[in-house]
Amino acid sequence: AENRDFVAWVEPYLYESGEDYGTTVSAPVYDRSVDPPIWLGVVGVDFTVGAMTRVVGGSNAYEVVLEKLVATSVARCPALDDAKLPCLIESLRREAGNDASCGVECPVDVRSEPETCGSDE
Repeated sequence: AENRDFVAWVEPYLYESGEDYGTTVSAPVYDRSVDPPIWLGVVGVDFTVGAMTRVVGGSNAYEVVLEKLVATSVARCPALDDAKLPCLIESLRREAGNDASCGVECPVDVRSEPETCGSDE
């Protein structure tokens, strides 16, 4: 419940192209039809600093707005079972493909794939 409506704003960073700065806003996505909710992933959107400057009227007002948004990005890390963490990370790697796997041996019950919720009938 602590992070229920958590949204993270990232401080501006230089895009890989080296031509523009941007920021990212992201939030976790949960299946809340089950208790406890199941974490499904993260949704994020990138904004260029130039676009933010145009929206707030040109000037450096975007810096003030962005600083306030970043300051509100306070969350608590979820409690994780340290024994299962390497297998959870490996499961996430496997979802990206075999080339991303580190070959960690894990029990079958450690998975990151969402489970079916409710009735599909």
